[in-house]
Amino acid sequence: MRETRKFKAGVQLAKQLTGQVRFDSNDDLNDLLAGEGYQWDNRKGSWEKKPTDQLRDGEPGLFRVRIHGNQSEIGDFVDEFVAFTKQQGGTVQEVSEFYPNVRKAGDTGGRIYITLKMEQ
Repeated sequence: MRETRKFKAGVQLAKQLTGQVRFDSNDDLNDLLAGEGYQWDNRKGSWEKKPTDQLRDGEPGLFRVRIHGNQSEIGDFVDEFVAFTKQQGGTVQEVSEFYPNVRKAGDTGGRIYITLKMEQ
């Protein structure tokens, strides 16, 4: 399990809230904090307590897909994925810019996010 900034901050918060400091997975930690009304704010880099009416419950049929790949190849794959999604009755709402990895010098990999709605 990777100990990201989100994970480390979550463990500290969980310790304050419940005393629990060990988790079998990131999902277990995220579920515990979500149950306490917290959501990760990526822009602030911290867990934020949200008023009940602002919690993200999710919208049925709405998905956000993260695709990882080499910068020279990912664009072609995304184009094919978008075309396939449309053939299956989906609506692509947004395709993000390419976000490069920053883990090591010379890395040409990165990710693109696609927000899509699938009819049910």
